Amino acid sequence: MEVYTGTPAEFVEKIFNLDFNDAYVLPDKPIRLIEGFQYGNLKIIVPSEKVKEIITHVKKDLPMEITDFAYREKGINLRIHLIKSGTSKDYNGLIIRKLFSYVPEPEVLRVPSEVVNAFIKSATGTGGIALICGKQRQGKSTTASSLLNLYNTNNKGVIITIENPIEYLLEDLQSVVIQKDVITYVRHDERISIETLIEKAVERALIDASREFPSIVFIGEVRTKFEVEMAVKLAESGVFVLASFHGENVPFALSRFMNILLAGASETEYQTKLANFISLLKFVVAQRLLPNKDDESKFELISEYYIPNFSGENVGLLNLLKQRKMTDFLMRFSKMPKSQYVKNFTTALSEATTEGRINPILAREIDPYRIVDIMRD
Repeated sequence: MEVYTGTPAEFVEKIFNLDFNDAYVLPDKPIRLIEGFQYGNLKIIVPSEKVKEIITHVKKDLPMEITDFAYREKGINLRIHLIKSGTSKDYNGLIIRKLFSYVPEPEVLRVPSEVVNAFIKSATGTGGIALICGKQRQGKSTTASSLLNLYNTNNKGVIITIENPIEYLLEDLQSVVIQKDVITYVRHDERISIETLIEKAVERALIDASREFPSIVFIGEVRTKFEVEMAVKLAESGVFVLASFHGENVPFALSRFMNILLAGASETEYQTKLANFISLLKFVVAQRLLPNKDDESKFELISEYYIPNFSGENVGLLNLLKQRKMTDFLMRFSKMPKSQYVKNFTTALSEATTEGRINPILAREIDPYRIVDIMRD
């Protein structure tokens, strides 16, 4: 087992040149690499003092409170997350994620064509709001960047992204691109909690974005009530807002988003806010990354979507949404056949299994709508 003795800069370059998605660097332990769904140890141990030097190097002049940030230097593009391990009072380890400069096209990622079409129609229309949902590490930012780059390639406008940190760097093609890293809005002299610090920074970035005449605004990881309400306000003004949002599937994500939006609203405000949001909603897509059946180093994107529409069966879903009968919405959505406007995970998993992309046993185990049958009984 090799003990690392080089400089921090050499270490970062060495790690970046390896094939991996995430690298876990803990003091006095072998480096662990994750590629897709495969795990392996690198036969290199980094002493604790050397890890501290690496942390100081990658963090540069960022405020002490910031523990999640992008590192970009001489073509190296990484996302760094600092961690505490053992009994240390200081951050003594780091997770390194490789960020890629190349933005894949939607069809390469297997983003559903129905979602791509809904995005193009919405982005070139009169505004609205769309959500890309899923758990952590499910490729939401990659899907969003792919869609934004599609617009950027074919349309003239102003694209603004608000991210923490920026994961894909987008070039100016047909559109003007303004990418805001939330960390740049953090003031060094503020003595407040990290949560409040980031929240205030996102608020400032959103307010700035509203005054910069955007055609599209992408908000990475919407969490707070201010962010939810600001997304809706931007959509009201004619901007198309694309936001990533934590939610395992379409019904749960919609329910959670509306709960945040409507929390504390008076009876009059409640009805107005609800009707306004539904009128602005263009689509919701939820996605999961699963291991390829034959090669676990490769991801397979599995997506479900809901595109509000007044045609056929979709009217029933829309009425349930308006009434906030989310349990009934879940029940109906889980059993609806695939259409231009609806596709659930059960259908998506079945298709991926038939195509030989994922393991059928895994597909059955992770289908979130299996529980719906239990709920019905």
